[in-house]
Amino acid sequence: MSKEELYADGGCLGKNPSLKGGTFAWVLVHRDRIVKSDFGMLTPEDAGVEKITNNLTELLAVLRGLEAMENNWKGLLYTDSLITLRRITSGKKFKNIPDYLVARTMKVREGRKWKAILLKGHPSRQDLRAGRTKKGRLVSKWNVWCDKKCQELAREYNNVCDQSDSRR
Repeated sequence: MSKEELYADGGCLGKNPSLKGGTFAWVLVHRDRIVKSDFGMLTPEDAGVEKITNNLTELLAVLRGLEAMENNWKGLLYTDSLITLRRITSGKKFKNIPDYLVARTMKVREGRKWKAILLKGHPSRQDLRAGRTKKGRLVSKWNVWCDKKCQELAREYNNVCDQSDSRR
């Protein structure tokens, strides 16, 4: 029986860290088909921080994905963020992460049945065809899917801002 796979990614609007905000996306896949997904934006005001970092949005994407799973979910979690992987598996190194996100991280770790796997982000087409980089690191089209969702949201946000600026 194949396991469900959860992929998650996050990014910033503009430079990292961003005063504007960030984007996140996750997708649950089973037998190479999307079961469910979610994506969105996060402003500094929403997060209760001065600036949004890439590490914060990466963590948020993973948390939202894991929180959407049933209790005792036994799937595979994939992320291209080593920092997020460490936070979600060991519960350490939460510099610049709001307390409420640390608490959510600890909660999803309780009774953990899922396994977390590190991917290489931003793979080439050749890497995707092979499923690995030349150095052997895993890559996935679903991680690329999440990254593209984040980029689409960032473009939409920038288009709205550009239109708003042109009306002034």
